[in-house]
Amino acid sequence: MASNSSDLGSLPVNREFFTVLDARTYKRTKKRIVALCVLEGKFGTDIKLYEWEWRGEGKGWKVGLANLSVKDIDLAAVANDAKELAATYAIKLDWNSLR
Repeated sequence: MASNSSDLGSLPVNREFFTVLDARTYKRTKKRIVALCVLEGKFGTDIKLYEWEWRGEGKGWKVGLANLSVKDIDLAAVANDAKELAATYAIKLDWNSLR
């Protein structure tokens, strides 16, 4: 089950490029965060699924690239939250019209 992120400031999003408008966190451990984020950037508003991995002191949180394991993530919850957030923030979901 996703948790509503009341702690948007704790997500390691690059604040130089994005403002986090909303988020749902699906996994949070000492070494991993998986969250669906609504971001405002210079190219508009978008919804992005993030995975961050803790690389240790001095290196901090790094965005995981092409290695997102979904075996322990409820993708149905992700899809439902994406639909809800897209409706709230008027974002067109291309995959939602494929059904």
